[in-house]
Amino acid sequence: MKLFLFLILSVLNDNFITHIISNSFPAPRSIQAFDLDNDFDIDIIAVSQDLDMVVWFENDGNQNFNLNIIDSLSDGAHSAQASDLDNDGDNDILVASTYDNTIAWFENDGNQVFTKHIISDTASGAHSVFIIDLDKNGKKDIISTLYHSNQLIWLKNKNNQFEIVIIDKNALGAYNAKSIDIDSDGDFDIYAASYHDNTISWYENDGNQNFKKNIVDNNALGAHNIRCADIDNDYDFDIVAASSQDNTISWYENDGNQNFKKNIIDNNALGAHDISLVDVNLDGNIDIIGALFKNNSIVFYKNTSENNFVKNIISHDAIGAHAVTNTDIDFDGDYDVVSASKNGNHLLWHENIIKTLNIEATEKNNRFLLNDNYPNPFNSQTIISIEIGVLKKFKLIIYDYKGNEIRRFIMGKDSISKNNVVWNGTDNNNITVASGIYLYSLISDNYIETKKMIYLK
Repeated sequence: MKLFLFLILSVLNDNFITHIISNSFPAPRSIQAFDLDNDFDIDIIAVSQDLDMVVWFENDGNQNFNLNIIDSLSDGAHSAQASDLDNDGDNDILVASTYDNTIAWFENDGNQVFTKHIISDTASGAHSVFIIDLDKNGKKDIISTLYHSNQLIWLKNKNNQFEIVIIDKNALGAYNAKSIDIDSDGDFDIYAASYHDNTISWYENDGNQNFKKNIVDNNALGAHNIRCADIDNDYDFDIVAASSQDNTISWYENDGNQNFKKNIIDNNALGAHDISLVDVNLDGNIDIIGALFKNNSIVFYKNTSENNFVKNIISHDAIGAHAVTNTDIDFDGDYDVVSASKNGNHLLWHENIIKTLNIEATEKNNRFLLNDNYPNPFNSQTIISIEIGVLKKFKLIIYDYKGNEIRRFIMGKDSISKNNVVWNGTDNNNITVASGIYLYSLISDNYIETKKMIYLK
């Protein structure tokens, strides 16, 4: 495997304003930004390892957050994810707790009153959980890493009873795993980081949920977390990883045939622990947010069009930065950052105030105009109207509220005209997306315009 070191420039960043969600939440291990109560604002789900606690912070719509305790008996709570696990229209919470070797789900009654169900109490060192319908049978399954038993497992959902399927029993210090269709063959693969064998792997699904392990890198010292996205805009999935023992954030370029080339983004990312991928400045390039545990920092690596990265400091006050995620918390059309600091006992959100290029209306009309979609809200399809000026090439990208690219349209016109883009609520793989708030951005070389819409199905 060839190794490339990308040029990093480091600059202080004044494009984020930090706000406190909580400054007295002991040892937060993971966070998720999610509209838990379906009221169209973003709440925060968190776990505390020291207090064995699972909580959610309810957003009142004005970014004031109220603490609600879900459970205080999850011994060594390590990670949590929200989703409608039982498909009853409300959002449940799935938790992995390390010290009691337990994976549990908390059933929501529709009013955010939760009932705990034990899925497994023999999940040795349960570390991470990820919800996905792995076998595409309409039931949401679970992928989990078991740190102490070195296992990657699939919990197959059989009417909310779960069968344990071992995918790998030799992932030493299995730390984190997620799923996406890496090879674009129509089924879900798995990618994972294992801490003690310093390995980034992906597991190829043959279509029948038989998985073949492929090593991406076995020299990511202290591999902690991984994410997947099309970093270089070549229509295949690349992998980004954070490894804490070599203080490195890397991206692995996919050549289209799942051969991965390692590119070091930053080898001075002290205690690199977590990463999140989002197009922060909505320029069509995926940027990287990092939590640097030893450096007490939240950082933003801006991806240039040449896939070089400029390192920006969002915060130097994230004491023991442990987890990071992104979402548009204030629904102003850009992506904010949420962070958890294990040693500082605080949860923060960092408001994105990056300004898009302003163009006077007269000049704008000679370039393009992004109109409001209609209808909005919509439940089957919506029309996005674009008036085009002298631009020859532009793209329209639809994002979810977390900043994940959902759908991309690339278009070009030679003269003034009007395009109507019809979106039917499906992603780039023609899979219907969930109800919720979405952003759509019209992007050219020197202009970005972003608007919001609501999909109700």
